Amino acid sequence: KSCFTTDVNYKFKYGSEGLNTNEIKEYIRNPHKFNTKWEMDGKYYNLWSTDNERTDANDEVVIKSVYDPSPVGYSLPASNAFTGFTTTGQNIGNPNQSPTPEQRAKFNVKGNWDKGWYFYTKPNKQGETVFFPASGYRGLDTGSLNHMTARGFYWVAGPNGRDDCRDLRFSSGSLGPLYSEYRSYGLAVRSAEERETHK
Repeated sequence: KSCFTTDVNYKFKYGSEGLNTNEIKEYIRNPHKFNTKWEMDGKYYNLWSTDNERTDANDEVVIKSVYDPSPVGYSLPASNAFTGFTTTGQNIGNPNQSPTPEQRAKFNVKGNWDKGWYFYTKPNKQGETVFFPASGYRGLDTGSLNHMTARGFYWVAGPNGRDDCRDLRFSSGSLGPLYSEYRSYGLAVRSAEERETHK
């Protein structure tokens, strides 16, 4: 669709209804408008985890913020959440090439590429599997869909800096649990059940 609604007050048409500002309050006031500013506000480390001050990949408990897009009882996962999807915990391969046999052996997946991967839930190809589709992303310039069925992108709660956040990124030729993207990209969310904190 070129528009999500016909209501003139809340329509979003690709390339025509965007915000390019440093003020987060403007994004809150206009949830129907797409953020077209690469780095967004460039001010916060804690937009999706209220107590966060770190930019490294970690397993700290995510304290859900009001900006987290997850449903009640869930939050974005910690920044290390997807590192078990490779045997090394690191990014492997190149999205524009087929993986070498050595690289492919480090993917903790079951079966072949199927417009996404069936990831094992435990190390060394053990446990159940969970499917992550190659859902693509919404571009930061126009909000249009890109790489549908070819690449997957999923946010985690942790930032990589004030301008970008960490994410899982994969294709048939690569698997990266520790990538980062500018905050204004529209990536998918695979929420995790909220964990209790004991302070």
